[in-house]
Amino acid sequence: MKKKATAKVVFFFDVLNYLNANRLWVIAISGFLTILAGHELGLFSILPPCLWKSLTGLECWACGSTTAFLHLIEGDFECAFQTQKSIFISVPGICFFVLRDFFRFRKSKAIKH
Repeated sequence: MKKKATAKVVFFFDVLNYLNANRLWVIAISGFLTILAGHELGLFSILPPCLWKSLTGLECWACGSTTAFLHLIEGDFECAFQTQKSIFISVPGICFFVLRDFFRFRKSKAIKH
């Protein structure tokens, strides 16, 4: 039992070390999630504009991703797909790459010790 608890503590500190090593990403993602939470809680109804579309007037490849992500959170998969078709590829892809990076980080840390 003690060994299992120790493994959980080690994993927790690995997560903290990973977040510390990737502070810039953590800040960016936290800001994005804060905007989404504020929108969902009704604190404000304005989502951040697309910088590319603001500068050029043309839609970029990711236009509608924030709105599609909100629809995913709400469970409205059909509307999410209509808003941004690539959301069902990009969200799992991002999760995959973050998890892969985290496990590589853990493995490199284990080699150093």
